Amino acid sequence: MPRGFRGRTRFLVLGLLLSICGLTTAAPVSAAQSSGRENLSTMSRLPAGSVDLAVNQITMTVGPACVGDRLIFLAQISNLGIDSSRWFTYQWFVDGRPSLPLLHRGLDSGGQATIMFHIPAFSVGSHEVRLQLDPRNRISETDDVNNWFSLAFRVFDTSNPACPA
Repeated sequence: MPRGFRGRTRFLVLGLLLSICGLTTAAPVSAAQSSGRENLSTMSRLPAGSVDLAVNQITMTVGPACVGDRLIFLAQISNLGIDSSRWFTYQWFVDGRPSLPLLHRGLDSGGQATIMFHIPAFSVGSHEVRLQLDPRNRISETDDVNNWFSLAFRVFDTSNPACPA
């Protein structure tokens, strides 16, 4: 068996199981995740107007955020269209820097899911996290504008009274 094959296979199977349950995580990011992108080119596009993927909101589960904290973001996504979507990619951005695109199972019409993303609070100051669904526009939709949502947040120094001792 090639070196590293077993670990990548476990990671892909775990990611697939989490996606099927509707709970996917974008961290830690692994080179093994990029292998799913080759299969996306074979996905056929659905007719325009039949699917409408949307990011409804993003919430941060920690507050206030202090340097060294593990920040967890939860994004509520849905399909507002009249048809079910196929598997699609999504991508997180932190201060404009993208993560690798990740794969999410399709959503039924009216279906909803939660996507989780976690990062360390790395530097003091104002930051922004953004989630974009179908970043390569592989699914024809009635509205591509609602495919992304961003959340501004602030990270404080541990000497700040708002941070626990």
